[in-house]
Amino acid sequence: MMAGSKKLYITGSAFTLAIILIVALAALPLISQIKISSQELAQKKQATESFYANWRNLENSKKEYQEIQSRLKELSFYLPSGEAIKFIQALEDFGQKTQNRENIFFLKNTASGDSAGKENTLNFQVSLWGSFPDLIKFLIYLENTPYYNNINSLRISRLAGNESASQDKETSGLPAGSVSSLINLSVYQK
Repeated sequence: MMAGSKKLYITGSAFTLAIILIVALAALPLISQIKISSQELAQKKQATESFYANWRNLENSKKEYQEIQSRLKELSFYLPSGEAIKFIQALEDFGQKTQNRENIFFLKNTASGDSAGKENTLNFQVSLWGSFPDLIKFLIYLENTPYYNNINSLRISRLAGNESASQDKETSGLPAGSVSSLINLSVYQK
């Protein structure tokens, strides 16, 4: 009887071992496949979340762009008609801030073949006397005015030393190496 129970024990053990081996051989590839699929799913979820976040940012950017565009339409880059004095005062203020002496002249619009759009411009001639760095500062101020303007011509010349016979009030007292500038510019009006 012992031999039969030993045989049954060995057969049961072999059968159990075979089942464990079959489950292990079948389950391990399935488990590794589940891990790979899980990682792919996590990557796809992350890509989807990233895409959704980018889409939200794009939508927010579109809204901000539309708001900025509507605000820009409200702003005027053109000098309002009849307010040339404001621009002249700004030029004088720039001259004082940059330690330049200035003379500002209003130039009449001349009839020419290229008269399209010329009727909406004010033309000025600005004479400046000061150092070259101060001239550059003046030009930077001019560039940053809230009104659209265009420098048509710029002429810079170095002033002669104190031996100059024609010392006028604009050039008197200027240090050696100072420059004289002549700027022709146009300011656009509504």
